[in-house]
Amino acid sequence: MTSSEHAADESAELGVIAGSCPGQGVCVLDTILGSPAADAGISHGDYILAVNDTEVSTPKQLLEAIKRLKGGEKANVTVWREGQTTQ
Repeated sequence: MTSSEHAADESAELGVIAGSCPGQGVCVLDTILGSPAADAGISHGDYILAVNDTEVSTPKQLLEAIKRLKGGEKANVTVWREGQTTQ
């Protein structure tokens, strides 16, 4: 799944409400309507495992990975959903 839109202030933004979850990854609790995450098909119940091949296991790590992006830069987000991993 690719996210290509970012906040108007040129800072990178994914647009998920995330929480800690057991095991690997970050739980997606919700997405913001019209956000890059929602547009890429990320939804409630997904686990975000990595951003641009950098593994994330806490909401803080997810935020740090997104902050490393430049405004307008595409991100490859690895997501686990219903037993399958997609990107």
